[in-house]
Amino acid sequence: NNGFKVVNVGIKAGLDTFIDKLQEHNAHAIGMSGLLVKSTAVMKENLEELQRLGIKVPVLLGGAALTKNFIDDYCRPYYDGPIFYCRDAFDGVVSMQRIEAGDANNTALAADLIKIIDTSDRVEEEAVEIPPYEEIPLPEKGTFTFPPIWDRIAKTGAKLDKELIFKWINHRVLFRQRWGYKRGKQDSETFLKYEKDVVEPTYQALKAELVDKDIFDPIAIYAYYPCISHDNKLYIFDKKYLFNSLEESKNVPPLSEAIKVLEFPRQKRKPFRCIADFFANDRLDVVAFTLASAGLKISDYERSIYDKGEFAKYYQVHGLGVELAEALAEVLHKQIRLDLDIVPKEGHTLNDVQMKQYVGCRYSPGYAACPDLAMNRDIFDLLNPEEFGIELSETFQMHPEQTTCAIVVT
Repeated sequence: NNGFKVVNVGIKAGLDTFIDKLQEHNAHAIGMSGLLVKSTAVMKENLEELQRLGIKVPVLLGGAALTKNFIDDYCRPYYDGPIFYCRDAFDGVVSMQRIEAGDANNTALAADLIKIIDTSDRVEEEAVEIPPYEEIPLPEKGTFTFPPIWDRIAKTGAKLDKELIFKWINHRVLFRQRWGYKRGKQDSETFLKYEKDVVEPTYQALKAELVDKDIFDPIAIYAYYPCISHDNKLYIFDKKYLFNSLEESKNVPPLSEAIKVLEFPRQKRKPFRCIADFFANDRLDVVAFTLASAGLKISDYERSIYDKGEFAKYYQVHGLGVELAEALAEVLHKQIRLDLDIVPKEGHTLNDVQMKQYVGCRYSPGYAACPDLAMNRDIFDLLNPEEFGIELSETFQMHPEQTTCAIVVT
């Protein structure tokens, strides 16, 4: 801690806890870190609430999920206090040294490469006029398709091929983003040798431990629903309206019978599209929802490591758990493409890992295309992961944290 007293408020702490500890210890700054994109949305909400409460204490933000652009665009404009973007622990130390020296407004770090935004005379963004729905050019729809089975599919533990899930892990993201191994000033050959001789064996040892001790206990759920789009809304219907032919898909029920209505923001520039535009608006279409989790045991294991003070290993286990959830989500997405027969440039088995040549996308709540985390509640209602112990907090955060859910656009 380099001489600074650090009060650890724990994982997934609410803002009330931050404020209580801030006042109890008369702290000089608040620090927030997020390894998942969903965490960044909570950071923004916390800053907005601090602003509302009139608290302008310096805030240090960091974590693998955070970027300079996110802080510049979504954090600084909503908080008048100093914000330090800490890419690593060294930036954190420099930030605290400046705060201690009374130089908290000097938030530029890393050789002043980070642009400081003065929000004192901030001008609101000019409103963009989105044209009427009828004037928006809609994307071309794909070939008509429907799933071989409309039932909810849920698999856990031994019913899932764990080796297959590990095969889908993106090692570049895991090693360099989640674990923070950077090339820095090393030449490429030296760095690649380090990855091979040091990082890869670390990964293999951790993989063996998670599998051999049954710590990695994955949960996978996906389901298809009939739907239809209108403007920026997607209407989801009960499976009594499922269809197995183009003719049946033309039997559209009243929109008032939808069991869920999902609303998506439109682009603020041409072609002004949103997720709903990629589904049929003149007949029923099919939408898939997925949930992938590294399981409950890995969170308990993380906590035990953290409590022992093994912070480096905790960081590695957490990062691997996040990427295992992402890998499982990729497996589910591939299964959906196979079910719907939209694999024109891919192999036709789950073992054919093609990360850049597939058709369609999956969108998780919290990202720009569907920024409202409350949509997690809708997906939970449709997939019922609570059956397997996966929970959703009042702020729509999933537990265990190494869990991701999504709407799949084909």
